[in-house]
Amino acid sequence: MTRDSRRGVITDESQLSREVDIAILGGGIQGMTALYECARRGLRAILIERDDFGSGASSHSMRILHGGLRYLQTASLRRSFRSAAERSRLLAIAPQYAEPLRCRLDLTERGAAFRFAFCAGLLANDWLGRAAAAVAGGKVLQQPRYPHWVDGFVPDTEALLFAFMHTALELGDVQLMNHTTCEEIRDRAGGLRGLRIGRHEIAVGRLLRCVGADGASTRVVSANVVVDRLPEQADDEAIGVRHPTDGRYVFAVPWGAFSIIGTWDRPVPEGLGAPPWRDAWLPELLSWLRAAHPRLRGLAVADVRCVQAGFLPAASEGGRPAETGRIARRPDGSLSVCTDKWTTARRLSSLAVRKAARQLGKRQAAGVGDRCLPPLVDREAAIRGFSRQLDGSPSELEARALFGIRVEGARTLADLVLRRLALAHGGVPPPAARTTVCDVAERELSWGQARRDRELQQLASSFEFSASTSAIDR
Repeated sequence: MTRDSRRGVITDESQLSREVDIAILGGGIQGMTALYECARRGLRAILIERDDFGSGASSHSMRILHGGLRYLQTASLRRSFRSAAERSRLLAIAPQYAEPLRCRLDLTERGAAFRFAFCAGLLANDWLGRAAAAVAGGKVLQQPRYPHWVDGFVPDTEALLFAFMHTALELGDVQLMNHTTCEEIRDRAGGLRGLRIGRHEIAVGRLLRCVGADGASTRVVSANVVVDRLPEQADDEAIGVRHPTDGRYVFAVPWGAFSIIGTWDRPVPEGLGAPPWRDAWLPELLSWLRAAHPRLRGLAVADVRCVQAGFLPAASEGGRPAETGRIARRPDGSLSVCTDKWTTARRLSSLAVRKAARQLGKRQAAGVGDRCLPPLVDREAAIRGFSRQLDGSPSELEARALFGIRVEGARTLADLVLRRLALAHGGVPPPAARTTVCDVAERELSWGQARRDRELQQLASSFEFSASTSAIDR
């Protein structure tokens, strides 16, 4: 995957463009899908991320592509239809990354009225999103009978995020830069006219702020626990149960050899910064999960491989996550874009980019509507092609680490282990793999011993909420 050095993930600010149509702040799923939308519309764009791509809440989801069944509880048919349609689109354009997931609601101790209402909801959900049952490659999963339904599942959300990045780079004139900050340049009236990165200035037509909870006035911590695969999930189906105290739905989602259970939310204490988790909260989280269902009553700290936690924008009341995505125009002319879930992030980006393009006086070209989305780049094929060009016969893990650094802009050990190599899905990464990756990064990025030690320490801090922290040798 060879590209012009002035396109792609930029490490030298002097290679940045002098002028772009749209600048995007934030490299999570919202920002990356916005870059994809800019590229397929022929807009020059740059994405700036102060940390690493996908390092915020985007990497801590339940990995379910919801079809909008929960919206039917409040008769929100439009939202349910949009969610089901977007689930179908993602399954169609990203068959390497997304697959159907069989789901079941545990109806133990539920009355006849609830069962009837739920059955009606399933029928409506089936009608709104029938296409989600089809899988690329000719495989078709029939819609199951009550009390089951089919949603989508993304085993590796980070891989999907980078697939959007690679596709944007293939489609258009776009650039990305991570681990960097920028200064906003304003005119005398306070309007935004550009960005300054180091000594480099970029004239910007429109700015999209896709910074998630960082741009919200109030936030919540949203957390899931990862445990060894529950015996009830031997047949690869997600199980949901309505929590008896607050009415929220708790899901256990099969994920390889593990199960993800959640989601638990907590209002963010005043002044809480990263990381978005405190060990003292684990007993509270587990107590909430144990109360959800008799089969979870034995859940203990020792069962938890790790906790996945991130900040989300809060609703105006009640300390719950915001339920709807939104696009808001700010006084400086920029657009704040914040999604409520992975499933509909691309659609919200599409709306925001279209709005920004109209403000710039750029008409939408033919063939770029939501019904004709280009399929996402096969990241695994790109890695294999990259590996064949390497000298010295590196191992598969070494080649993937080099791809992460040279092509995807990894700059730290955590960038590689947590977001590009899928080594930590079940908690603490294997020591041998961690050492191999660290060796590659040390050579490729010219680290000294002090930097290597610091990187290992910082990676270890990512697992301080893990029950297996003692397994990390610092």
